[in-house]
Amino acid sequence: MGYITYKNVDYNDVTVIELHSHDNEVAKAFVRLQEFYESPYKPFKGRYFALQKYMDRYHKDFPAKEGEFRYYNDWKGFNVPGKVVLEFFRLFEGKLLGQECIIHAACRDYIGDSCPDFYLVGITHCHSEDSIEIYQHEVCHALYNGDPEFRSMADAALDNMDSNLKKHMIKTLLDEGYDSKVIYDELNAYMSTATESMFKSLFDIDQPVKEQEVFVENFKDVYAQG
Repeated sequence: MGYITYKNVDYNDVTVIELHSHDNEVAKAFVRLQEFYESPYKPFKGRYFALQKYMDRYHKDFPAKEGEFRYYNDWKGFNVPGKVVLEFFRLFEGKLLGQECIIHAACRDYIGDSCPDFYLVGITHCHSEDSIEIYQHEVCHALYNGDPEFRSMADAALDNMDSNLKKHMIKTLLDEGYDSKVIYDELNAYMSTATESMFKSLFDIDQPVKEQEVFVENFKDVYAQG
């Protein structure tokens, strides 16, 4: 078994609690929490569920070799608002899995005070370039949900985005299993941080450099303060 490290970082008034690992331990820690937050499957979003139930459902849509669970390799970055973290630990109290206890330890001060004023992210580190992109993507979610000024600028950029590009990216994200309720949050994160290779592999398009400029600048202005 690998290990998970965690730390707090402040971006303006947004406190981000970060968990990191170099294997799939972070994915194991986040799978139920992330799906509790934004699962496209109704039986799991906002409800208690056993991990095996979710594994069976995920395997139907994303089959793998017998005995394998693709989720841990499919997903390298995770993000959950503090208020959702608090609700998860209230509902799952007494039924936490081993790696979930590490998240609880990382957030214990906020959980103890019932304080939702933080944002949780998790990163599985692979190749260094990919890790940086994933990390910035998850921090972008934290800023979108925790910094009203950043969100306002992001929403303005989304409103002015090329309509055909926007439709294509939204359809791709929905097809990939993203929850429609967080689709603008996701769209902003990809426009703010995605590289040429990500646009090719995920969206099957050339990097829209000109369209990205305003998103990248908005993000960099706040990210540099962390």
